[in-house]
Amino acid sequence: MTGEIPGYLYGWWPTVKGNWLGVVNFAIPYADDRSHKLQVTEQLVPDYALRKREERNPM
Repeated sequence: MTGEIPGYLYGWWPTVKGNWLGVVNFAIPYADDRSHKLQVTEQLVPDYALRKREERNPM
């Protein structure tokens, strides 16, 4: 899998090795372009796979 999708980060979970996992909710689109998406909740995602969303400039 490749690409980026928006999600909601609502917590952090430390690992025993000192790394961090983000607790994230997000929706994954299907490869066959179905109209609905697979909703994933409380997924642990490594910190290196997360980045802060760029703020939009409201006009």
